[in-house]
Amino acid sequence: MRALILQTPGNPPQLTVAERPKPIPAAGEALVRVAARGFCHHDRLVMAGALRRGVRPGITLGHEIAGIVEETAPGVHRVQPGDRVVALLTNACGQCDRCRAGRQHRCRRGPGIGHARDGGFAEYAALSQHSLIRLPDALPLTQSALLACPAGVARQALIATALAPGETVAITGADGGLGVHAVQPAAALGARIIPPKSPIPNRTRHRPSNRNRRTRLRRNNNGPNRRPRRRRNNRHRRRRHNPIIHKKPSAIRPPSPARRSRRQAI
Repeated sequence: MRALILQTPGNPPQLTVAERPKPIPAAGEALVRVAARGFCHHDRLVMAGALRRGVRPGITLGHEIAGIVEETAPGVHRVQPGDRVVALLTNACGQCDRCRAGRQHRCRRGPGIGHARDGGFAEYAALSQHSLIRLPDALPLTQSALLACPAGVARQALIATALAPGETVAITGADGGLGVHAVQPAAALGARIIPPKSPIPNRTRHRPSNRNRRTRLRRNNNGPNRRPRRRRNNRHRRRRHNPIIHKKPSAIRPPSPARRSRRQAI
């Protein structure tokens, strides 16, 4: 099969399309023929070298995967060949406390798909049965690839806030990769949506600063009918009057004999 391999991260990264053997599913795994895959910002960070911890050398990126189950290994009972599925972000073990609580995407043991384990930028991917969700036939695979990561994150945020019908919710970055997926579920719940990044017509016009306005007014007041400027009072800038310093030498009197005797006594 063909796969997109990250040889060396960097800016730009070194990517190679190479032939690799078709993965063989282990016990509890299924072989998925990838029909659609999404490009996440996580993939971009790994390609740039910003995310390095836990990344396997020569990794095949891509954790937003949708496809059709082609083969199953022994012990698989959740899916069967021919099922249309979407993958989670983690290759879940199905045995830890989080997996048993229905939080397979936060599995304690499973490696990240497209991070520590080969992902969906290939024709086939071997994934755990606990990381595959069956899809209805009416849902296109090209749209289903976004359900696990961006749409799933937005849905989880709405569940965490316990949004009720009739309430008002502010979705920051409603035109971004995550916020756009929160608008439709929030509207389906009957909430009133406030997108903070919506354009405001009154703020689109440029308003000059007060400094430019003062300069413009001064220039316009140079005509014959302009108001006369008031003279600034600079008395506060004058030096304080010191009678000893400013008196003439002839005006300075020597101390009297009585004052001289008091000084000597002290």
